[in-house]
This record gives sequence, C-alpha cells and structure tokens, in this order.
Amino acid sequence: MRLELGTFEVRDAHFGSSTVIERGVLTVNKEELRRQILEDAAFSDAEVHIARPGEGTRINGVREVMEPRWKVEGPGQVFPGFVGPPVTVGEGKTNRLAGTALIAVSERLPAEGSSPLGHALIDMVGPGAECCPFGKTINVVLHLKPNTEAFPDLLEEPKFRDPLGGSAHVVAYNRSVTKCAVKVAAYLGRATEGLKPDGVEVFQLGPCDPSLPKVAVLHEENVVTIYGARTLRGPLWTGALMHPNESFDGAVVIRNGATYLEQNSDVLLGLCRLHGKEVNFVGYVIFGGETPSLEEKERVSSAASSLVRLLGTQGVVFQGISGSNYQVDTMWTLKKLEQAGIKTSLIISESGVGPEDPGFTFCEPEAIAIVNAGSGNRPIKLPAIKKVIGGETLVISDKEWDARGELNLSVSSIHSAVNVISMNHLTTRLY
Repeated sequence: MRLELGTFEVRDAHFGSSTVIERGVLTVNKEELRRQILEDAAFSDAEVHIARPGEGTRINGVREVMEPRWKVEGPGQVFPGFVGPPVTVGEGKTNRLAGTALIAVSERLPAEGSSPLGHALIDMVGPGAECCPFGKTINVVLHLKPNTEAFPDLLEEPKFRDPLGGSAHVVAYNRSVTKCAVKVAAYLGRATEGLKPDGVEVFQLGPCDPSLPKVAVLHEENVVTIYGARTLRGPLWTGALMHPNESFDGAVVIRNGATYLEQNSDVLLGLCRLHGKEVNFVGYVIFGGETPSLEEKERVSSAASSLVRLLGTQGVVFQGISGSNYQVDTMWTLKKLEQAGIKTSLIISESGVGPEDPGFTFCEPEAIAIVNAGSGNRPIKLPAIKKVIGGETLVISDKEWDARGELNLSVSSIHSAVNVISMNHLTTRLY
C-alpha cells in the first residue's frame, strides 16, 4: 500500500456562505452543515460552533472527535463503511485539515449506563486546555439534540441496559452520532479537493534490509468500529491485522472520540517513518480486551499473541488498557509475547494517586518495559468559564456539576488527557 497524505494547515476558522479552505483559513457554511445533519431523523436540532484556543469556552458532553479528511485518489473513501463502501483503503491520495478537529457533543442521557460517552469535557483555556490535545486545535463543534420520537426510551431509566453502552436506543443514538461526525468530517475535508496541499508525506511499508528487527504494533481497545462494523462482540475478540495506512484513512473508529488520535497515532506514524531505516515495521494488530471471564481472557490473550507471532516479530509496541479487569487481558497477552521471545514495550496509563498506590490493578513479572501515559486519577482544578457548548450540567459517575462553574475533577474527566495513542505528554512522578 502506498498512501500520499496531503496536509493543509488550518490557522483559523469562521462561518461564511460556502465551505472552503484558503490561505490557512477554513470557512464553514453553517446552514448547509445543519441541513446535512438534520437529514438524519435521529436529531431534532443541531447547533454549529467554532471554538478556538485561548477562548473562554468549555465543550461538554464530548462523544466524537475526528480530523477532517478526504480521499482525492485511490480505492474507497475516508471512513469506509460510513462515508463510502467498506472497501479496503490506505492507498492513493488523502488530504487532511491539520490543526483542526470536528467534535460532536450531546447531553448525557439517563439510559446511558456507565460508559464514559458524554462525560468528557474540553476546555479551550486554562489548565484543562494544557493537558487536552483539543484545547490546542481549532474546533468545529456540533451540538446534537436527540429526537426522542425516534428513540422512545432515551430519557428513561430502562430495566436492563448494557453496563457500557446503555439501553438499546442509546446504542442506536450513539451510532447515529458517529455517523454524523464522520459525515461532517468528510464534508469539511472535501473542501481541499482540487487544491495543492502545504505538504505531502508518503507512507509505504516496502521491502527492506532483512537484517532490520521486525516490529509490530499491538493495540487493545474495548469498543471499536472497523470498516463500519462495531466489533465489540465480533472478530475483534481474536484480533484483526491491518496496515497502518488504513488507520490514516479512517478505517478504525474508536469509541469516545479517540478516532482523531488514531488518525494521527504517534506510534504508527513514528514506526512508518523508521521503516527501512531502523526497523522493519511488519503490521498493526488490534484486538478486544473486554472479557468477563478467565476463560475468555485466556482465549483473547492467546489469539492476539499468536497473531503477532505469525508476523515473525522480534519486538512489539503494545498499547494497552488500564484499570478494572481489562488489565488482566493486557498483562496475559504481554506475558505470552515475552515467553515466546518477543521483546514487548507496553504503553499504558495507570490509576495511582500517591506513593502507597501501585497504580496497576494487575501486573505480571514479564512487564519490564513500561511507558507510563499518566494517571487518570490525578486531581485537577478547572476555573469557572463563561461559555459552554453542550449540556449545562456535567455528569460524572452519577454526580452532577454546573458545567460553567469551578470544577474539582480527575484528569480522566478531560477528553483524551490520558491516552496511549497520541498527543499525550502526561507522565507520572515516581516517589
């Protein structure tokens, strides 16, 4: 696969009569955008905002964050399975609007469940902006209002719900939010069609010196969509082998808005750039780490580690999940890789709050090379703010706050502040 990724640097954005990019300024036709959104009966209304770094704005109820992209040449289209048919992408030419993000927000719903969807916030100023990747981007924000006629139980507490996804209607509504977000991200990216990018980078994992160490990336996620198919209860259980170019084209859409990070993965981009020079980057494996029983943990960790072994790898960069029982899946997979002679570096966040707290719910002695992506339980104080996009009430773990007021929260409440994919500069102090 050979992909030319063209970059258009966005330095500002405003509303106008057409959607265009010119001299680093993105102009967005707000009314045309609203009409497109409201074609979906899932939404009763939608507001479109622009939020810039340094402005006194708080974005509440973040559900999706994506970088606008558009494929100008090659098979398929960006976000395959949503925008175009689910054909294999990662070849040809794709344009990206760098420095800007498409953000979809919606109020938290009573039938939501314990999922972090709808909880996270983004501050465009202050300490929250410093630790959030999207406090530094120019953001086109969609405030989506659910159509309760299309989802009758959306505002009710159901008798049964998925503990992560919520009721069946909440899952369906969130699917509509994702479809809306990718549609708008592609719409914005299409403004680059026919224009010359500011820069072009080519990504291709061609043949290289066989003496170079073979390296793979292993990424654990609990809810993800690949080529438009949600894989929580599907093939992701045993792993999927992908080319990194597929992620750059939006084939992987990750729950809770981490798609932007996946599109710009520091790990995938870094290894692609090192391919043929310092390493032989042989592939990218993504697998599911949400398993309720020891038997399933054994099955998933064995399958994921076996798939990596089949690539003939000598080293693995492992992006793991921390907290709860997910960490058993992580550590068992790492253990099996190390026992097979594959050197494994684990990138993982932790939950420690002090010197007496180890920060990990479970660990194996084979985990000897760990990159700590920070602690989600680190406390942070956010100042009161004038403007809120999204719900006026912030809901976290069934506790409510005035979204405009001063907030004493944990860093995990800030969108993507702690993540193992990209644009994270947090660390943990060793006492």
